[in-house]
Amino acid sequence: MDLLKIKDKEAFFCMGNGTEKLVSQVTTDDINQALELLLDSEGIGLALGDDATVIANPAQRIMFERLRMSFKEVLDSKRTIKAEIDAVFAQAEAKYLNSAE
Repeated sequence: MDLLKIKDKEAFFCMGNGTEKLVSQVTTDDINQALELLLDSEGIGLALGDDATVIANPAQRIMFERLRMSFKEVLDSKRTIKAEIDAVFAQAEAKYLNSAE
């Protein structure tokens, strides 16, 4: 599944349920869902091989490039992010389970 794609000189954000919307219409909730997908799923694509210069609308091009760059950073750091989350939960679990006894 690709989170981002270029089609007919426009930039699209692809939702987990298969729907698409222009990157200019993306909401905070959409980005949060995308981050969850990136961290919890394998095989998520970001249109890394696509040339963003074909996007006709300059605002869409900028948003597409920024989203792609940010999502790629998350993918590249996925292992570290998950390890940090696991460590924080382990600390919280140890603290609260020990205090409940």
